[in-house]
Amino acid sequence: LTEWYPVELTATGNSAPEGPFARVWLTSPGAVRMAETWLRDHPDVGIGVPGPGTAEALSSDQRPRLTFVGDGDPESTWAAFLDKSTPGQRVAIPHSTLSKRRWEALPTEVECLAWAAYDVSPAATPPPDASVVCFTSPSSVAHWTGRQPQRVVAIGATTSAALTQLGWPHTVAEHPDAFGLWEAMHKVERDD
Repeated sequence: LTEWYPVELTATGNSAPEGPFARVWLTSPGAVRMAETWLRDHPDVGIGVPGPGTAEALSSDQRPRLTFVGDGDPESTWAAFLDKSTPGQRVAIPHSTLSKRRWEALPTEVECLAWAAYDVSPAATPPPDASVVCFTSPSSVAHWTGRQPQRVVAIGATTSAALTQLGWPHTVAEHPDAFGLWEAMHKVERDD
């Protein structure tokens, strides 16, 4: 198993809004990586994530702060997070410049304080040869620089939609986490 990121994440230099915050919504494993310092500087803020894959990206010392882990579906998970929030709560949302900004789509009594904390750009190194390629976000699909992989796995519905737009056949993981990807990879390899 080789881990290779088709994208590079770089800090934008945009300042985070001023606290205090009740919770932080981390939109992806990339957001987790790019918010590490912010999380250390705000130790009393609860953490909400859209799915198990993003939760797994948290360091072991940050996981006890999880107050919400969704099922991996971006739209329904954000709505569920809002349902479990208290009106007037301040929620910090560090996100990428490519974010779909789903928090703007639903009316809420929660104060969402979002900022573009990082930029996503194509990786400088070409993808390695692999028997199966797992895509974990629509941006990883968009920034893929190699030829079409022979066997492809998508972590969830939005990544699957990006692959479908390219016309690439693929398998969708049953669970949007590392184990779900592992299961899907083995299924794809067995089926060949």
